[in-house]
Amino acid sequence: MIIGLFGLSGSGKSTLTAKFILKYPEYIVTSASKIIADAKHRVLLNELNSKVVTDNQAALISGFIDFCKENANKNIIIELHNIIETPSGIVEIDIKVIEALNLDVSCFLSIEPDKLLLQRTKDKERVRFTPNVKELSNLQDRSLFLFKKLALKRQIIIKDNHYNCFEKYIGLVTKV
Repeated sequence: MIIGLFGLSGSGKSTLTAKFILKYPEYIVTSASKIIADAKHRVLLNELNSKVVTDNQAALISGFIDFCKENANKNIIIELHNIIETPSGIVEIDIKVIEALNLDVSCFLSIEPDKLLLQRTKDKERVRFTPNVKELSNLQDRSLFLFKKLALKRQIIIKDNHYNCFEKYIGLVTKV
């Protein structure tokens, strides 16, 4: 089973998956950024623009196909973005790219914009834009709209208590 975990940068996807695999080590976790970086494509904020993001998506698709082959018969969680923040603006990821990943299940981590701003500000490991709360709210609304357009049979929006809701949902769809 392939589980897509969506959310804005800083929403807690990596924190959630790190905690989840401690309890469920039979799951394999990766991220779009890691797969793209492994293909030697640019993922650093100051190197991104619309063309780079578009080029990265082809690397993501082919890299993820290989990743799935290497991890056949395993449950895979992939951390994803459906919008990318670049120095020149927001780039929406084409729905065909997401569809090419053949997700069985998708989750969106929705987070209060003020909490998201705090988490992004505190995280010193990653370079991110730090828009204001209103801009983050608008960005998340846009991302959520795109997530809903995927119209997968099994998708959920998790608004609070992220870990427990994620664990319960994954348990329902995969019999954890």
